[in-house]
Amino acid sequence: MITVGVVEWGRAVVDRRGHVRLPAEVRRDAGIEAGDPVLLVAMPEEGLVAVLSPQTLGRALSPMLAPVRDPQARAVIPLPGPWEG
Repeated sequence: MITVGVVEWGRAVVDRRGHVRLPAEVRRDAGIEAGDPVLLVAMPEEGLVAVLSPQTLGRALSPMLAPVRDPQARAVIPLPGPWEG
């Protein structure tokens, strides 16, 4: 995860195109490559924006999603459809 704000590598700013520059070293450390999708999470009370790669987000959510991956733990909720009268 990368946090953008007042950080070790300086203050990040949004340019007129709406882009935030992330230095190559920071992207490398976070495993983010040019063109990768990222999730931006605003943390206004801290004055930060967190930049999450899909891999980081997956690792963070993995424990919560474990039951979904386990067929024995899944709850099946039948949805009504046009075939049911």
